[in-house]
Amino acid sequence: MVEWCIIRTSPGRTIPVATSLNEAGIEAWTPKVTIVSRAGRTRQRIQREVPVIEGIVFAKCEHIPELVAISRKPGAVYSVFRYQGAVPTIRDHDLDPLRLAERAASKSSRPTPIELGRAVRYPGAGFDGMTGIVEGFDGRFAIVAFAGFKIPVKVSSHLLLDAA
Repeated sequence: MVEWCIIRTSPGRTIPVATSLNEAGIEAWTPKVTIVSRAGRTRQRIQREVPVIEGIVFAKCEHIPELVAISRKPGAVYSVFRYQGAVPTIRDHDLDPLRLAERAASKSSRPTPIELGRAVRYPGAGFDGMTGIVEGFDGRFAIVAFAGFKIPVKVSSHLLLDAA
């Protein structure tokens, strides 16, 4: 099971911290959206990425020793979140609502197409934490076979998340 820890940083450094951790080989993620704003006298449109939750980055728990070591160096720009002396962890499927909010807020980005036979998760209707295999499509719906169910389930395909 994949688990994540919370990295806290200043609001303006959220995306740069996530980017630098990924470049250093530490898998990190922060939900972000692309917004369009106007700038300058000509009111030219500018696209930029902003974090959905400012100051919060999620990193895989397997990297906690590295993250703590880096955060204790002089000039560090983040800290590893602790609660009662321990680093709390978050299960991967508990981040699904943030992934869906990120997808919904990014009107310009379309979800990746789902192929037959792909392992997916469906965050809702009692399927939290379960992985299923896509067996077919019916319009906007996907037919997914979940372990323990005798017949496949018809679910909204736009809510499916990759199981990896």
